[in-house]
Amino acid sequence: MLSGGTHESNLVECAESHSPDSSLMKQLQDANEVSMWEDEGESMDKESDGLNGAAHEIEWALRIRAQVNAEFDRVAGVLQRTATQRSGQKRLDTYGMIAILEEKRAEVMSNPDAGYFIRDWQELHDQVRKMMIKDARYQAIKAGM
Repeated sequence: MLSGGTHESNLVECAESHSPDSSLMKQLQDANEVSMWEDEGESMDKESDGLNGAAHEIEWALRIRAQVNAEFDRVAGVLQRTATQRSGQKRLDTYGMIAILEEKRAEVMSNPDAGYFIRDWQELHDQVRKMMIKDARYQAIKAGM
């Protein structure tokens, strides 16, 4: 690719002065814009709202991420209501589960790859519950209850 766009600019000026064909002008202007865009190091992949990927992937992942966050909220609400109905060590253990849940949420939500949300979270089944069950701290709490 040519850098700086000066050669393309000269082509555009030359075409303007020698060609009555406006479609040729448009093509040369488009080529000039693409060249300048490429020279700036841009690509089809980008980062938006903390996610990396193509624009359509980011848009899709943002919708999925909102659903995932809502699922974490739902599970946290269930655990919070459970904690208020318990006393003593069981209440403390339930608050410990909520802390584990919030760590899992932070881990999932901080993933910058849009593809991660599309691949692993597009269909919400019981991923949050499974994440909790696999956690050794959660297992220890459940064993002590």
